[in-house]
Amino acid sequence: MSMRVFYALTTIDPIIVSQSAATTNNHQGLDYIPGSAMLGLVASRLYPELTGEKSWQLFHSGKVF
Repeated sequence: MSMRVFYALTTIDPIIVSQSAATTNNHQGLDYIPGSAMLGLVASRLYPELTGEKSWQLFHSGKVF
């Protein structure tokens, strides 16, 4: 069973999110924040507190996206 959670985010300051993380001069901006960026944010906060098994399940197994 999969569970989807939807959020509406409001940024305090303007942000620019690029379609690609490449360092070329050909950036295209997005009008949304990708789920991978949000997962990375959560991982950066929780990773130090989790066991190796739990961090694998949440951030590396592909079960959470």
